[in-house]
Amino acid sequence: MKKYILFYVIFLPVTVGLAMYGMDYLFRTPEDFISYLATSAGILAGGVVFGLPFTYMVLKSKNEH
Repeated sequence: MKKYILFYVIFLPVTVGLAMYGMDYLFRTPEDFISYLATSAGILAGGVVFGLPFTYMVLKSKNEH
């Protein structure tokens, strides 16, 4: 369970940091903003892809005990 908490303690600040960094892009050129959206979408997709099996494993191991 500690690993599960640690994952979100690291993952959430990174996500929030990227969102704040993205706000900076809003005031720049559209090309920069599009590239930011693509990057953040990729990071978000990566987070979901790695997060879902991880969450499933944690929940499954909790149910077994």
